[in-house]
Parts: sequence; C-alpha cells; structure tokens
Amino acid sequence: MEKIGFLAAAGSAALCAAFLYSNAHADPPIGRDTVRILLVMIAAPACLGMAAAILRARFLMWAAWVWSLPCCLYLGLAAIPSPYNLFIAVLIGYFVSAVRMSAGRLRESGRR
Repeated sequence: MEKIGFLAAAGSAALCAAFLYSNAHADPPIGRDTVRILLVMIAAPACLGMAAAILRARFLMWAAWVWSLPCCLYLGLAAIPSPYNLFIAVLIGYFVSAVRMSAGRLRESGRR
C-alpha cells in the first residue's frame, strides 16, 4: 500500500467532513448543492485515492489528483490562513504518491 496516497485521501475525507459539519464561516443549514459538490469533488476522489493506494494503481491515483485539483486548489487558496489550506497538502500527497508509483513501475519495467 502506498502510505502517502492513503494518508492524503484520508486527510481529504476528514477535511471535507470538517468543512461540511464544523465550518465556522457557514450558516448552520448547509445547502444540498454544497454537500453534493463537495461529495463529488472531494469525497469521491478521496475514495478513489484510498482504493488506488491499496491497489497500488498509479492511473487511479493520477485520476484522483486531477479530479480533486480544481476544488482543492480553490479551497486551499481561497482564505489564507485557514485550516482548509491543508487541501494543498492533500494535493501534494496525491501527486507525490502518483509519481512514486509511476517511478516504481518504470524501475520494474527497466529490470526486465
């Protein structure tokens, strides 16, 4: 299992939950559209990232990174300083994990 990718995906899911349910800047009833957007743009790639880390599937990890890139960049850079700046760390974790998996695959193919 790729630990960096798994931790990034778990962190993304935790940040998504914190954003939805303990966000001090949001009004108490969070809109359905907000929940749907965050589930599709952050939670779904987090699930994909966890699966990719467990299966060591580099293509899926790249897909999780690309899928979550726009929303995580927005949430990570919209307000500085903020606890949601950790979304940038999530993107870096996905990227590092995908690169490591790709490099491992290249090393294996070079040995044959």
